[in-house]
Amino acid sequence: MDGTVLPPIVFTNCETVQEDIEGGREGKVIYIPDLTQPSADLTSRWLNEVADYLMDGSLVVHDSGPEFTAKAAQDDFTGRDISTMRIPSTGGAFINPCDNPFNSQLKRIYFQQDIKTYNNKLRAILEAYYSPTE
Repeated sequence: MDGTVLPPIVFTNCETVQEDIEGGREGKVIYIPDLTQPSADLTSRWLNEVADYLMDGSLVVHDSGPEFTAKAAQDDFTGRDISTMRIPSTGGAFINPCDNPFNSQLKRIYFQQDIKTYNNKLRAILEAYYSPTE
């Protein structure tokens, strides 16, 4: 567990997403036609995409969303020798990744870009994800 930032994986049900929208970036935009909400299946798909970055005994810290806490998702983590830890709801700004400097920079860079179209929003997500510095 070396603190490596995993590449962004964006799932979308928009069938008009531009081909190769990633523009050579390491992240991926994956079209799933019947996507409606986060699920254990999406967690499994995400794990498949980031598996090469995780080593045995890795730790994934997640929120209380059912896509992570579902038995199928937890079984998938365990089967891959990945430990999980749920962020307690009382953790607030002390542990919530949405309250940290990484996300602060990410949001600032995202909203500075042209996000008028869906394709532009996806490009802005990928651009913003790689913008925070150490």
